[in-house]
Amino acid sequence: ALAADEVSGRIFNLGGRPSFSLLDFADILVKVVGKGGVESVPWPADKAKIDIGDFEADFSRITSELGWQPVTDLATGLERTVAFYAAHGEHYW
Repeated sequence: ALAADEVSGRIFNLGGRPSFSLLDFADILVKVVGKGGVESVPWPADKAKIDIGDFEADFSRITSELGWQPVTDLATGLERTVAFYAAHGEHYW
């Protein structure tokens, strides 16, 4: 998108299929990292007004305007991200 002058300044969501719940995402990340865990706790009733609920990125605009399609599944993307930060973490924290 950065190199495509016809969409300069436009904002695009990126996502993929299938969709994952936050719990599924966390479980996959724990598996990729190889340690840690997930604990599900009830959402506080007084915070219900700010809960966005489920979210699924609609990437149809970037597909229709630039032909972009996701090619990396979630687990592979997380594996690559974790490996990058493992190799270059000293630059970030």
